[in-house]
Amino acid sequence: MKILVIGANGRTGLQIATTLKNSGYEVIAGVHSPNHIDYVKKLNLAVRKIDLIDMTVAQIAQEMTDIDTIVFASGAPQTQPELAMWIDLDGAAKTMQAAQKNNIKRFIMLSAAGAENRKTWDIYDIPSYYLAKYYAEDYLKKSGLIYTIIRPAILTDDIPRDKVGLIDTGDPRVSRSDVASVVLQAIENSGFKNTDFNLYFGNTDIDKIK
Repeated sequence: MKILVIGANGRTGLQIATTLKNSGYEVIAGVHSPNHIDYVKKLNLAVRKIDLIDMTVAQIAQEMTDIDTIVFASGAPQTQPELAMWIDLDGAAKTMQAAQKNNIKRFIMLSAAGAENRKTWDIYDIPSYYLAKYYAEDYLKKSGLIYTIIRPAILTDDIPRDKVGLIDTGDPRVSRSDVASVVLQAIENSGFKNTDFNLYFGNTDIDKIK
C-alpha cells in the first residue's frame, strides 16, 4: 500500500509519515514548501511538493496517480488563522476531489477536538480554524470516500503512552506519537471506516479503541 501524507512538513504529519514508514508502508511525504523538501528527504522519506493554496485540483491529482490511501494532516498555523479557509477547508476539499479523480477510496483526516460542536469554537479564540475544520469534515462525510476523521486535542511532543481516550477527562491533550499510532490503526483496522472521534490522553489501549 502506498500512502500519501499531506502536511508531512509539520510535526504531526512528519510523525505520522515516520510511523507508517517504520510499520512497513510505502509512504510519500506531501510538503508545501521547497524549503522543507531537503529536510524531509534526509529522514529517508520520499517527497512530493503539494501546495494546497496555489495548486489546482488537477495539479494535486497529478501527484497522487499511484496512491492508495491519503492521510490529510495539513493545517494553518495558529498564528495565521486567516489561512484556515484556504488550507483546512479549501485545501482539504481540493485533496478530496483529487482523490476522487484518481479513484482513491480511503481518506483519513486530522481535524481538531471540539470542531464538531459550534459551542466550543471560541474556547481557544481561533473560531475560523474550527469553522474550517467543521465544514471540511462535512464535505468529507458527503464525498463518498471511505473516511476516518480523527480530532486530536492539544498536541504535545510527549513520549507515546500507547493509550488514549475518546472523551476529555480533564486533560485535553494527546501526544503526536499516539495520534500517529491511531492513524496506523485506522489504516489497518476496518472498524475505523466511516467513523469520527475526538482523541485525548486516556487509559484505553490504542488497538482497543475500535
